[in-house]
Amino acid sequence: MFGSLSSNYPQVEFYKDGDMIRISPKIFEALALGRKKSTIRTGVRIAIPGTRLVVSTQDGRHVDKLVDSVIVKRLNDVTDKEAKLDGFRSTRELMYALREFYRTITGSDVVTIINFLPMSTEKS
Repeated sequence: MFGSLSSNYPQVEFYKDGDMIRISPKIFEALALGRKKSTIRTGVRIAIPGTRLVVSTQDGRHVDKLVDSVIVKRLNDVTDKEAKLDGFRSTRELMYALREFYRTITGSDVVTIINFLPMSTEKS
């Protein structure tokens, strides 16, 4: 489905059902309990809404999440509302946290926001 696109744009990552993505153990509980409703990644990531991703940590914890939507934009264009869905109080706090994982990230870098659907075991 995405073969020709991915060969033309190797920096694009395509997620399919069951793919695993890693997160920091520090934020796992917030994501697992539904307080963190998205993840922000550098570069262009594509997933069809409804795709099941396995979100895991290096210490072996994991949780299944269903993709609700995917938004690609420059980091400078991320809104406070989007930062709050990712578990931060503001875009400034988000930028500070992202620099822990992506040391050279700047406001002009492209990021992907992957929003998750609430799962039946989460509190809304």
